[in-house]
Amino acid sequence: MTPFAIAGVQMHVAALHDNVEGMRHRLDVLMSRFPWTQMVLFSELSP
Repeated sequence: MTPFAIAGVQMHVAALHDNVEGMRHRLDVLMSRFPWTQMVLFSELSP
């Protein structure tokens, strides 16, 4: 069996403004620290 790296990101989301930029920033940080990650999951309310 081949390992598959999954990361989950939990972040504060605001209903009044766009959270996509914050998601991009967290994804950049995550991938710089854990470059072997193959799948990243955000909360369904994040975007």
